Amino acid sequence: MLGLSVPHIIFSELLPNITSYIAINFIMIMRNAITASVGLMVLGLVPFSSTHWGMMLQMAVGTSGAMYGSSAIIYLLVPIIAITLFQMGCLFFANGLDEALNPRLRTQ
Repeated sequence: MLGLSVPHIIFSELLPNITSYIAINFIMIMRNAITASVGLMVLGLVPFSSTHWGMMLQMAVGTSGAMYGSSAIIYLLVPIIAITLFQMGCLFFANGLDEALNPRLRTQ
């Protein structure tokens, strides 16, 4: 009705309003994919990789007995703390992107 072209509508009206949602969803999908990868590695359903957090957890529980002895608890806590810090970092990054890119949150 106004005679606006399709690229103008997409790039001037739609894209600035959905950019933050696209970025946040990408970060959350990435976070969930890494968590699923760790879960699959703990269960032993993927090929062996000694530097994977899931394998570190599996080896800590299965080999060193970290669940039963206090001397090997560090082998269990280090991957758990790394995963927790990674998850928190992803959430803080998504929150920062939302504040930076969401036009409704920008101060005038």
